[in-house]
Amino acid sequence: MEWGRQALVFGGLLVAFFAVPVESDVSTWRLVSGLLLTFAAVSLAGLVITRQVRFQLSGIGRRLQFKGLLLLLEIVVVAFATAYFMIAESTSDQIVGIETRLDSLYFTLVTMATVGYGDIHATGQATRGLVTIQIVFNLVFVGALGSLLTNRMREAAVSRHPPHSDDTDKSE
Repeated sequence: MEWGRQALVFGGLLVAFFAVPVESDVSTWRLVSGLLLTFAAVSLAGLVITRQVRFQLSGIGRRLQFKGLLLLLEIVVVAFATAYFMIAESTSDQIVGIETRLDSLYFTLVTMATVGYGDIHATGQATRGLVTIQIVFNLVFVGALGSLLTNRMREAAVSRHPPHSDDTDKSE
């Protein structure tokens, strides 16, 4: 049931992303406030992931909060997609190829996955800066999260199936 709730939350985020109106002529104030919200969401996600990494590395008994971290990543995806869409709506010289919200979501996920098809790309300095921030976030925080998950899965597998000791190692 927990995964169903997680899917509903992500679905809700996507519905909000597609439903919240953004005018085709975004004011400078709305663009700046949207970018500030994006930076706040990314900073919060980075801080929470950093804290979780520290807990895991220090051996403190806190369990990895995978679903919470997944939710933060979902929020970051929606935040970047919203920022890219707002930039595309407010300027014509910052980003090529974003015509719809789905385009901005696609660009965000392609950037997050480091695929980079090239059909949508940043042309302006401000958008290239934002893409650079997303790439650094992906490399540092998503990479750290992936490493944590891999280690936790390995630990769980070892605890379920401890290695067998050889009978030849018995001391006399």
